[in-house]
Amino acid sequence: MFRTTATQEKAPDLNGMVNCAHCGSAMNRVADNYSCPNSAAGTGQICSTPPVNADRLLRQVMSKLVERILTEETLQLVSENIQETTEANAHLQRERLETAESAIAKMNRRRTSVLHPVEQRTAAYADVAGEINEIEKATTGLAYESLIARNELEKLDHMRDGAEIRNAMTNLDTYLGSVNGEQAQELLDMIIREVRVSGNAAMVVYTEPILSEEHPEGTSTDTINLN
Repeated sequence: MFRTTATQEKAPDLNGMVNCAHCGSAMNRVADNYSCPNSAAGTGQICSTPPVNADRLLRQVMSKLVERILTEETLQLVSENIQETTEANAHLQRERLETAESAIAKMNRRRTSVLHPVEQRTAAYADVAGEINEIEKATTGLAYESLIARNELEKLDHMRDGAEIRNAMTNLDTYLGSVNGEQAQELLDMIIREVRVSGNAAMVVYTEPILSEEHPEGTSTDTINLN
């Protein structure tokens, strides 16, 4: 289910959003860092803003963004969406499990019926050994089918659990490793206006105020520590 950010086809980034808080210039992505163009030699200006690691900045911005949008209301919406999208598969796996377990019970009754008349007669047992072997093979296959269905149901229940949804959204390794890169980029583009980087901190400026219990109405910025 989960992928690491290294294997994502299109990992999200902050390109075009990162500005230097000291001189106001747009910071350029150079290799793994965002750098102020006025801090380079030969520009005629000297800017005190040092380069900042792009991946670290993204993680800290995403952490603040997830913190902002992770309200009980949004969790409920996410949970309901997951419930809705997985219900069909859960229903299929429940039917699969019931069918397998019903067939196993039927095979067990058949085994008992076949063995009962001859259970103490070795010679007679040889006559029904072939049929017993077929029953054993069928039962083994059904047991495997039952196991697969049960495991699938457990995974679906895990996905649909509200606490697990919260953990997945608040754990940045899990979130960035599982979220669709293009969707994460759309979220950044829609909500983040700019990220102003100074020497040891950055200010995240949101397009519109994002409300939560920790961030009252009218709040539209967050400060993150780059140390």
